[in-house]
Amino acid sequence: MPSEEEYNNARENLKKINFHVDYIITHTAPSETVYYLSTLHNLGIKNNCTEELVLTTFLDDIQRNTLYKHWYFGHFHTDLDLWRNQTAIFSSIRDLKTGKIIKIWDPYEGSTKKREERYDYRFHQ
Repeated sequence: MPSEEEYNNARENLKKINFHVDYIITHTAPSETVYYLSTLHNLGIKNNCTEELVLTTFLDDIQRNTLYKHWYFGHFHTDLDLWRNQTAIFSSIRDLKTGKIIKIWDPYEGSTKKREERYDYRFHQ
C-alpha cells in the first residue's frame, strides 16, 4: 500500500496541473467502483477487502476531484468497460486513446497445466 508521503505526492502533483489529466492508470479502482463490481454477481468480486480501504477511498477522492478522459485499472481479473469512463483490464491490451482492444491474450500462456486447470471461467463469461 502507498505511504502517506506517496498519497501526498500524488495530491501535490495533481494540484500542480489543476486536477486535469488525460488518463489514470492504477492497480485497483475507487471504492465506489469496487462496490459496483461486487454487485455484478457473475464476476464473483467481493467488497470486503479492508486492507485496501484507505487506498480505494483515496481513489474516490481522486475520482471526484480530477477531470480525466479514461481510467484503467487491473486487480479484478476481468476485462470490462464500466461506468464513469473506467475500464477493468485483465487479459486485453487496449489502445490508450480509443480504448479499442488490440489483442486478447491468455494470461496463463506458457503454463504447464491444462487450460481447464488454470483458468477460472467465472470471471470470463
